[in-house]
Amino acid sequence: MELDRATGQLAEETRKVVLLVGLEGLPYEEAATVLGIPVGTVRSRLSRGRNMLRVLLDEAVPPEPMMAAA
Repeated sequence: MELDRATGQLAEETRKVVLLVGLEGLPYEEAATVLGIPVGTVRSRLSRGRNMLRVLLDEAVPPEPMMAAA
C-alpha cells in the first residue's frame, strides 16, 4: 500500500519508466521503444524514480522507539 502511494507521487513520465522496468520487467531498450524515448532517458528517469521512491518510503516508515538504558 505504501509503495502504491509513493509510486503515485512520482511524476508521470518517471512513474511510467519505473512501472515498465521495475514491475513489468521490460529491458531498458524495450521500455524506450514503448515510451518513444532514448534508452539514456529511460536510465536517468529510472534512477531518479528509484531514488525518489527510497526517500518517500523512508518517510512512510515510523522511526523505531528508542530503548531506555537499563
